[in-house]
Amino acid sequence: MSQVRGRCVICTSTFISNNIAALQCGHTFHFDCVSKWVERSKTCPNCRVRTTDRQIIKHLYFDAPDEFNTTQTVSSDLQVETLSIALEKEKSSHLDALEEVRKLKDQVSSLQAKIFNVSAVEANLM
Repeated sequence: MSQVRGRCVICTSTFISNNIAALQCGHTFHFDCVSKWVERSKTCPNCRVRTTDRQIIKHLYFDAPDEFNTTQTVSSDLQVETLSIALEKEKSSHLDALEEVRKLKDQVSSLQAKIFNVSAVEANLM
């Protein structure tokens, strides 16, 4: 099973060469994805041209890309996915840190107000 450059816009997964289908308009998808889509909406997910399940070209075959390009594409896809996950973790960590800073600022404000109140009480007692 070789991978073909491209992704299914319905599920966003990379194409596997034995599972690619097309519509009359020329857009390509995983067969399972597009058959379910057309069953529900009767249009192309990309261009919204009306279509039927009979118009789905069920099997598309491409010449296998050379091994270097396939390996490079898979490696690039994995790297993109790994970096995307790392970015999401960093964003989450950043948001957690911002929330902690907000809580600490609130705590400082509260303590400053208490100090001000205690100072005012002391001034009245003297």
